[in-house]
Amino acid sequence: GDNGSIVHYDGSNFEKMESGTDLNLIQIKGGDDYVFSMGHVSKPDGFHSTILQLENGKWETIKLSDHIYPDNNDENDWGRIYCFDIFDDYVWIVTKSGIRKYNPKTKESYLFSRAYDMHTADRAIAHIFVEANNNITLIGRAGHVIQYNGIEWIKNYEIVNTNIGLGPHSFKYGNMIMIGGTKDYRGAILKLKKEEN
Repeated sequence: GDNGSIVHYDGSNFEKMESGTDLNLIQIKGGDDYVFSMGHVSKPDGFHSTILQLENGKWETIKLSDHIYPDNNDENDWGRIYCFDIFDDYVWIVTKSGIRKYNPKTKESYLFSRAYDMHTADRAIAHIFVEANNNITLIGRAGHVIQYNGIEWIKNYEIVNTNIGLGPHSFKYGNMIMIGGTKDYRGAILKLKKEEN
């Protein structure tokens, strides 16, 4: 939630947790061993974004960025953090520099694919869906869709109405359900089904 707010429900009670950040948290996801959250906010000194990891009941910062554009000469500069997914014991984190694969056990990450190769260097990505190492879908805030087949990233701009900005989502069984809105404040719920070739 806003200002880093996180609440945990144990089956009978809600309890506020200390996240260690004042950024607006917009995504949370996890499994049996780990939970992750990410968020961002624009401040007077720049755009800040972060991704957090819950381990042993405490939230820890994986990465905090205070700028949007990474230094291309610095492999460790992520730039803006957009979103993430969890697959095959890795956290797949979309950043301005590209997709980072983060191992929650070793707490190490590496650059899986560069933004330039993914056609995302000039785009804001809202969602990532990882079904396999060779089956990744990115959804942009303006409705563009980019898919990875294990060899190349393919741009597809005809799936979503580009007048709709996309927000919260769910992805199961090949279906994407998203909530969006237009610039004139009209809401929309979208259901996209992936077609198999």
